[in-house]
Amino acid sequence: MAEQYNPTIRGWWNYYGAFYRTAMLELGRYLDRKLVRWAQRKYKALRRHKRRSEEWLRKMKKAYPRQFMHWQVHGAQVG
Repeated sequence: MAEQYNPTIRGWWNYYGAFYRTAMLELGRYLDRKLVRWAQRKYKALRRHKRRSEEWLRKMKKAYPRQFMHWQVHGAQVG
C-alpha cells in the first residue's frame, strides 16, 4: 500500500509543503486516521477497538519509520 500512495503523498508534500506547512500536518493526521480505519477492516482483532488500532499504528511507525512519506517528514507522532 505504501508503494502505491507514497509518490502521491511525496508530490503533495513537495508542492504544498513549501507554503502550507500546517496543512501538511493535518494531512498527515488524516492519512494516519485512514490507516487506523484500514487496519480495523483488515484485522479482526482491531475491528471494534479504536485505541488498540491506534496503538497498532504507533507500533508500525516505530518498527517501520520510513514506510510512508508523511512518517518520514513528521516522525512517529500520532494525532
